[in-house]
Amino acid sequence: MLKNKRISPVLAFILIITLMVSPLILARTPATDNIKKTFNDLNEAKYTWALEYIAYLYDLKVVQGNGKGQFLPDKEVKVNEYLKMLVVAITGETYVDTKQWDKPYIEKAIELGLIQKNEFNDYNTPINRYDMSKLIVRACDESYEDYTKYLNRFNDSISTEYKDFVFKAYSKGFIQGSNNKYNGNNTMLRSEATAVITRLIDPNQRLKVPPTQTTPGSSNPAISFNPETDVNDKGLMKYEKAREYITELRDNIVFYKENGKYYVKGTVPVLPEGFAFTYVIDIGLKKEAGPYYKTGLPAHPEDNLPQTGSFVKDMSLQNFSHPNEIFSMDIKIAVYTIEQQASQCGYGIHIVPDYPNETHSWYEDTTYDFPGSAPITYEEYKTKELSQLPGYKILFTK
Repeated sequence: MLKNKRISPVLAFILIITLMVSPLILARTPATDNIKKTFNDLNEAKYTWALEYIAYLYDLKVVQGNGKGQFLPDKEVKVNEYLKMLVVAITGETYVDTKQWDKPYIEKAIELGLIQKNEFNDYNTPINRYDMSKLIVRACDESYEDYTKYLNRFNDSISTEYKDFVFKAYSKGFIQGSNNKYNGNNTMLRSEATAVITRLIDPNQRLKVPPTQTTPGSSNPAISFNPETDVNDKGLMKYEKAREYITELRDNIVFYKENGKYYVKGTVPVLPEGFAFTYVIDIGLKKEAGPYYKTGLPAHPEDNLPQTGSFVKDMSLQNFSHPNEIFSMDIKIAVYTIEQQASQCGYGIHIVPDYPNETHSWYEDTTYDFPGSAPITYEEYKTKELSQLPGYKILFTK
């Protein structure tokens, strides 16, 4: 819903009609069919994705061309130009000031709460994606209860000042990133601005926000997967891609102590269709077998590890009450194809606390039965990826 003090009757009528039609019908209005005739610089195939947005906002008089038959889709949007688009989208009104064209739009933007007075030192500078997200969120009078679950969506660092705005905008489907990055300092183009503002006006045009994991401990839920490039000619997930998923699962496994008992918990990342995890958490005791958990044990649900979702397992069995009783700890993880029961990538950790040698290895071209791995010294393992396994030291604290 637009944040507005006043919507013109014409815009209100258009919004009602918009909510009654599908995005496909909206995309096939006469204005959309004719937009390439209106602007002679929109005929290249690379602008096809933006035509419906440009046509829609052109009909609403939110955007115009340069008066010479050009829309200039690749031109950077300045702060004052973006404010004008938002103000017209919200109010349905255009304003004229013969001395300073942007003055009435800036004043109206302040009145509507889109910006604060003197918030921008220069309204004639290109707007970046950070400020775009801030203004679009302020223009949207909707609640944002669930946006925090997307805080790990992008791999690049998001400025603290803008973090709430970015993920609120993302949660509503106003914006998206590129290659798992938001690139907040990048400037906005006119074609991009029309897409964002159209999504503000018409919820049918908003991006579908991919599901994410909300269980504590989940990390990097946005691993991209392309079956054309991430699967080899044998139908196996390629090593580097499988390693991304395995690393996420490994980093989600957490050991902790609570009320005198030891536990392990984790969150299992969602794999592409046709693939599954097999993984083992095994504590070997000095006198007898210790806690052993593994996927694929349906006959023993208390010992079974899930293929999806989250788990919590009690490591404090009858004969395991003190770290001195541990002989070894093993964690093994692989991604395999369900149909072929074969894997391209596996990972294993093996720790023997009473001896100076531990093992930590990645395996390529392996089944999920895991071959042996070469030992590394204690000093080496402290600096390697084993240190990323949250809370593992709690098992060996004496």
